[in-house]
Amino acid sequence: MNKRILVIFILLALVLCQALLATDTHPEGDLEKPHKKKTLRTMFEEGSLLMVSMVNYWHHYDDFIADWEFHWTLADQLRRFNPKYWCMDSNSFYTNWGHNLSGGIYYAIARANGLSAAGSFLADLCSNLVWKIFGEYREDLFGLEDMINGQFGGTAVGECMYQLSSYFSHRPGLQNRLAEFLFNPVLVLNNWLDRGQGPEFNSNLDASWNRFSLGIGYQADKVTPAGTTTVDKSGAYYGQLTASLDMELNTIPGYGEAETFQQFFSDTLSTKLFADISSSWAGVEQFRIHPSAVLFGYGWQSLEADADESVRGSSISLGFGCGFDLTKKRAVEWYDSTNGETEGGVTQANWARFTRPIPVRFTDKMSIVNLGGAVLQASWFGRQLFIHWTTEAYGDYGMINALAFNRYSASYDISGVHTTLLDWGYYYAFGMTYGSDLATEWGPWRWRAAFRYQWYRRIKGLDRYQWLGVVTNDCGIRDSRLISSSSLGYRLPHTPVELAVADEWTGRWGLIVNHDVREHYNENRIYGELRIYF
Repeated sequence: MNKRILVIFILLALVLCQALLATDTHPEGDLEKPHKKKTLRTMFEEGSLLMVSMVNYWHHYDDFIADWEFHWTLADQLRRFNPKYWCMDSNSFYTNWGHNLSGGIYYAIARANGLSAAGSFLADLCSNLVWKIFGEYREDLFGLEDMINGQFGGTAVGECMYQLSSYFSHRPGLQNRLAEFLFNPVLVLNNWLDRGQGPEFNSNLDASWNRFSLGIGYQADKVTPAGTTTVDKSGAYYGQLTASLDMELNTIPGYGEAETFQQFFSDTLSTKLFADISSSWAGVEQFRIHPSAVLFGYGWQSLEADADESVRGSSISLGFGCGFDLTKKRAVEWYDSTNGETEGGVTQANWARFTRPIPVRFTDKMSIVNLGGAVLQASWFGRQLFIHWTTEAYGDYGMINALAFNRYSASYDISGVHTTLLDWGYYYAFGMTYGSDLATEWGPWRWRAAFRYQWYRRIKGLDRYQWLGVVTNDCGIRDSRLISSSSLGYRLPHTPVELAVADEWTGRWGLIVNHDVREHYNENRIYGELRIYF
């Protein structure tokens, strides 16, 4: 069957998506926003993106030949529903965490067409399924990890894209137009197409409260014990340049104003985006990206206005949240830093299990999807004092660097371990995240303290080559991480500039249950930063 007929099948699938999306109802009551979803335009924009992606994917046949086994015949396509093909793929860490971004784009397109968070989640699901069924029709597996990353991680990424772009759309100036476009170019396009109905017709209502900062600084970073192979340098303090972006929005109507309410909100309560990067003369030492959103929940507030127009009282919310948490340290070996496989040679199973120099040296990395959980936020407003506390607990899915694998490979045969561990040093896992963050502002002073604990255990039995019998060492693996930080800043009077000092400690532990092989490191970062609030 030629590709023109395949395109017809894709369009029919998008018509099915139209029927599903028709069940979406936009929350009008709590946000006082007109019902204006553009389902057909959603289908067209997402379908266009899917077609471009599919043509590019089909064109680069040689890059994916290890995955391609089937043809566009009824017999082959029915074979794809065999349970042995529903597993986790063996793609590189870089390829697989990128599905969170592609899923976020699908989600953000739906949001930019007036769909609610629930409707956009469904649109994202439909697009991911269309890609899996039609775009990857030749693949010899149905990658479950792609669906999880694109669907749940994509929701967190896409909601941040939509909310932040909406915020900038309500503000004048070239810099705000650029920021609006950067976070969601489709929202800019759709607002222009609907400009006759208002300049921000597809944007969310303006946020009730925000706190944005951009920081640059210098840090001293030390990893112990000396000689650990899971990072590039250890045993002494090394200087690094840093840059950070910290953005937080609260979109509960009336938050922080002299209002009293107690009600359920069916649309997004708050959104956060944190990203930072540290670098040295050797290159980027570490980068982190962490978008998150509270999609619905309850809000309680009791605030009164003082004579000086400040407010006094408290505001509390409890909602359902999700997130995406990426950390990647600088690689020191070619097989950990690129998608290239040929230099290391290959072994079994259709050119997808590779030999690596022994002992291996993979540096630390984590791609975590906070699938869903409870987020409690409490704020107290005083004349000069503002306190904001957040605590959150999630169930997680992750792609986790096996911290003990370098040590394990020095003493034991690794040829029979599961494929992503052998090729790329990471494994698929389920786990949990618990964190808490306390921020206090008193006049020009700002103090903040936070911690975040994460624990993961490997998912067994879903390797793409499990059924071939090449995975002879299906070992159990566990990893955990604890991050604690504190900072103190002073904001220069009548300026958006803050001078801050901070300390961050990370503890990282890993265990390969077979043979009880353990590894750990501690990292301490002390830094000064200049922050600009905007």
